[in-house]
Amino acid sequence: MVIEKYLQGQDLNSPDIRDLRAEWKFPAMITCQRWIDIFHETGDICPKRATGNRHSEREILGPTLEKLALYRIVFPKATQAECRAHLYNLDPTVDPYSNSQLYRAEKLLGLTRKAASTTADQAYTAANLMKRDLYWSEPPPVGVAGVETRDMIDLDEAGYKLEHQNRSFGKCVTALRVDQRGVYMRGRKLTVLLAISGDPVLAMRWWRCWTDGGTTLERFQDFMELILGNLHQNPQTTGRSFVFTMDNLNVHKHAAIVNMIAGAGHRLVYRAPYWPVDGAIEYVFNTIQTRLKVFFDQLTTTPELENCINLIIGSIPSFHRYFLHVGFPP
Repeated sequence: MVIEKYLQGQDLNSPDIRDLRAEWKFPAMITCQRWIDIFHETGDICPKRATGNRHSEREILGPTLEKLALYRIVFPKATQAECRAHLYNLDPTVDPYSNSQLYRAEKLLGLTRKAASTTADQAYTAANLMKRDLYWSEPPPVGVAGVETRDMIDLDEAGYKLEHQNRSFGKCVTALRVDQRGVYMRGRKLTVLLAISGDPVLAMRWWRCWTDGGTTLERFQDFMELILGNLHQNPQTTGRSFVFTMDNLNVHKHAAIVNMIAGAGHRLVYRAPYWPVDGAIEYVFNTIQTRLKVFFDQLTTTPELENCINLIIGSIPSFHRYFLHVGFPP
């Protein structure tokens, strides 16, 4: 704005201007001349956006961009090289696109890099797709439609080992290996049986840990007795009817478990086979796994691992957001 007064030919080399320029309070002559030239060329002297390197004149647009979007839908885990090869195979008469061109095209499509998962082929059979549709569209005991999130209780098991917490990559000088002292030998698996409530206020949770064997019927019965007993004794939950949801493990489907839940006035719904993404508790297990990696160089024994898992489960303030994430109503 200071230069605008001198765009009509005023003296930019007057004594006053030279004094200001000497004190670094006024632009140099070459800068002033450049701004004047820009003003006469464009009509203003607004600063231009820095763009860095010049972009290629040939970008991925139009039908080619649509084909890239379809390819990413079918193969979301494809590498950049595979995407470039696919576009080249569609029209070999056109030179291959560069990594930077592909990056800008995917940015234009709104694609971002994130952790990937795999859903089993069995999940897409007609029977399992129907079961999944019924799980979300029908009321209990077939599905969870119409059930308030605050009345949902999800439960499952997960296994943790110390060697699973080791990081796979590191950095060091070229001549040396990336090596650090830590757990290497095959250790015992710590099984965690966990149940979480979708109630945003109470944020109830129950869990048990052990290292010898898997989830037996006796262990699962004891765990269900613990949950049902707490729900009956808690004044805030006495008389409330909850809906338990879990996967199709044989122990979960045992008649003794079904009768125990129904006898206490609650209901039970099984998730569709091979669709763990519908289970809120699966994401809680992922949270535990992620937070355990923070302590990867501090855990050396199974009791230390168990104590850390206990602290992590107890520190989660609420599980309501996990239920919302998988599709339950707010």
